[in-house]
This record gives sequence, structure tokens and C-alpha cells, in this order.
Amino acid sequence: MSQCLVVSRNILEKLPFWARLNKVEGKYSAGIKLPSLEITELLSTIEREQKYMERKGDDGVETKPEWQQIIFYALVTQADKFFVYKRNHGPNFGEQRLKDKLSAGVGGHIEPHDANPIDSLPRELDEELEFTLNGTPVAVPQNIEILGVIKDEKDEVGKVHLGLVCVVKVEPNVKIAIKGDENVEGWMTTVEEYETLVTTGNYVPEGWTALLIDNFVKNATN
Repeated sequence: MSQCLVVSRNILEKLPFWARLNKVEGKYSAGIKLPSLEITELLSTIEREQKYMERKGDDGVETKPEWQQIIFYALVTQADKFFVYKRNHGPNFGEQRLKDKLSAGVGGHIEPHDANPIDSLPRELDEELEFTLNGTPVAVPQNIEILGVIKDEKDEVGKVHLGLVCVVKVEPNVKIAIKGDENVEGWMTTVEEYETLVTTGNYVPEGWTALLIDNFVKNATN
């Protein structure tokens, strides 16, 4: 079985940021930037209160919103562009609930073998993306900045996850691509190009991505 890091929702709800989360029709749907002191407090809380529990099965946390699975959710940027990807109709990708959705965040669950929570993000970047310069692989970027949180309860995925929004800055001329998954296509885009894709109706962003773009990308200079 597969375990992941979780924190009690009751504990997270006591942190200052939780009271500022916006609700839509009674359900949390928010992406908010956090001041550095609140980011430090959140990370300290996660490290202090973390537990590792099974994700799936009868006792799995996938159906238990009282336990929040913590996800580092990274926007991979390069100058004025950011990386997006779309899961296609193939049978081999793991998260069926997000198929055919357009995504901008890269990340995943924090696992027991991660030395500390934030170490999970470079691991996930290395597992999901390849970075090359003139055809030669280069190291996963280490320029990681935590910006805030995403909480979205409009779907079953969001009810059991809390996203820690990060930005990962990639050096110019480095090519970014999906690593070894024929069911996923990825490319770099600008905000304007992203909005054009979405407004056509042919590309539907998953919930976290819509919140990420609206609250952390479009308002980046605010």
C-alpha cells in the first residue's frame, strides 16, 4: 500500500489563514497568498503534526476529509511563460478524476522516504518532468519559493487535499517536457495564451489550476 503525509483538518483550521479562505456556495474554493510568518507557521505545524497514513483501501484517507493530504503544488516558470499539461484518454495515468483536465501545477504526495516535507517537491519534479539544455539533461531546479495555499472543495479530490503553492524558476534556454508518459502532453504558455485556450472551451482547467492562475499568476505584480 502507499502512504502519504496528512495533518488533521481540525489543527489546520486553527491557523490564521483558514479564516480567510473564500467559500463558494458553502464550499471552500480559494487560493490565497500568505505572508512569510504564516508560511513558516504552516510548515512548522505540518512538521510537528504530520502523520503517514494509507491513501487507499477501507481505511484510506482518500475518502476522509478530516485528514488533509498536503501537496506541494508548483508552478514551473521561465521568463513570462509557465508550464501546463493535459492528461489525455489513455488508460495508464493514475488519477482518473483529473483526466482531460488542463493543469498548471506540478507536485504530488509527501511520502515516508522524503527527508522532510519540502523535499518531496524536487523528487516529484524529477519524476514528472525532464529538464534539458541543448539536448543534455540538467539538474532539477532548486529555486523554489512558497507563495501560499489552495483549498478547493468543489470536487472529491479537493476535499481531502491542501495545496502549498510554490513557484519554481527555470533558467532561460532550458527545455521542459513531460517525462515518459505518452498520455500527457505538456508545453510552455503565457497567461494570454492560456486564457485563449480556456475560453475556446476545448481546454478545461482542473480546479486547483484555475485558482492558481487567477490568484497567483494574473495577480503576480499586485
